[in-house]
Amino acid sequence: MKHIKIKDRTTLVRDALSNGVINNDSNGYATYIQNYERQKRQLEEFDELKDKVDSLTSDISDLKSMMTEFIRSAKNDN
Repeated sequence: MKHIKIKDRTTLVRDALSNGVINNDSNGYATYIQNYERQKRQLEEFDELKDKVDSLTSDISDLKSMMTEFIRSAKNDN
């Protein structure tokens, strides 16, 4: 397989047969994968925290409704 260097791009070569561009920078690729995985974990953590906040918001709303009903009930008893 013959590769042709791409001008001004030290990490890229062109395959002479298919004319496709090949990245031969394995360190850059490894860094990309690490960054991708870190970003994926952060997004999953964000989604988990959002779900917890939504749940807490719902719980607070339920508590507020119960307290309002309790206060109304207490006023009607007097």
